[in-house]
This record gives sequence, C-alpha cells and structure tokens, in this order.
Amino acid sequence: VSMSISRDTASVTTSVQSFVKAYNTLNTALTEMGHATYDASKKSMDVGALQGDSTLRSVQTQLRTIMNGVLGGGGSYNRLSQVGISFDKNGAMSLDSSKL
Repeated sequence: VSMSISRDTASVTTSVQSFVKAYNTLNTALTEMGHATYDASKKSMDVGALQGDSTLRSVQTQLRTIMNGVLGGGGSYNRLSQVGISFDKNGAMSLDSSKL
C-alpha cells in the first residue's frame, strides 16, 4: 500500500478568494444603500434606500470590527491580515495570494 499526503493549497485559495468576493459584494451593496451620489447626466442626486439609517452604519461598523479583530481559538493565526487579507480606505477587502 502506498500513501501520499500533500497540501491542497488550490482549494484553500479558491475558498478564501470566494470569501473576499462575497464580503466585497456585501460591502458594496451596503455602501450603495447608504449613500447619496450626484448623477451629472440627470443633474440630480441618487439617494440610497437606507441613506441616513443608523442601523445600516452600525452593521457596517460591526462587520469591519469583526473582520479586523482578533479571532479566538488559540491557533498560530488570529488575524485575517496574517493570511494576506487586508482592507482599503473604503472597506473593500483584498487578498495577497503570495502571503496566503
């Protein structure tokens, strides 16, 4: 009997990329619902459905706090930044695949 053990880094990378994409989709949707933007072609403001809603801002703040916080469990990795996940000034998540 022969057995071979190897790391499956491709599936981990794919899963983390999917997580980053899903978070960014949610972040974009929340941002669009909560902001007003000027549409120059219409010469009017487009107002998000939840613009000014404190609950929306609270959800965004809580998500960012959780994502930037320390994870429990006592393992070697306890922050997303340690595996290559970071955030830009707009709250969008990105993945450094080489660090992952």
